[in-house]
Amino acid sequence: MKRAVLVLAFALSCARATTVAASVAQDNPRRTPVVTAVEKVRPAVVNVYTETLVDDPFAGGAWPGLDPSLQDFFSEFFPKPGRRPSQRASLGSGVIVSPDGIVVTNEHVIVRATEIRVLMADKTELEAELVGADSDSDLAVLKVETKTKLPYLPLPTE
Repeated sequence: MKRAVLVLAFALSCARATTVAASVAQDNPRRTPVVTAVEKVRPAVVNVYTETLVDDPFAGGAWPGLDPSLQDFFSEFFPKPGRRPSQRASLGSGVIVSPDGIVVTNEHVIVRATEIRVLMADKTELEAELVGADSDSDLAVLKVETKTKLPYLPLPTE
């Protein structure tokens, strides 16, 4: 129920931004409602970067005694001994929904992440902490810490 309320609140907030944009666009016919809405919400939209440790079967040492010229050939088909984890980066987007640093993004962006960072429109980069995630709705909530109030897209309270 909570995730349904969150999704509905986000959709209503976007609809409200488009309605405001439509009234502004009437004053200038060259400015479409979409352009006005994007300009209004752009500061609250963020990039979400993650680092994930994955078990890489091809990142280990060589097979002892095997001709080095054959090792590259076999490494494409069989895992090398001495497997070790490697880092994989992921990129997604999100939106800040409160001035104290709550960010909503997709769950698939942050799944299994060992580090999460948020890059804001003004190029400020902040470390983010996972508050909660739901794979069924593909939503995740992050928290960023900062001493300043952040630009945000307010969720409707009605």
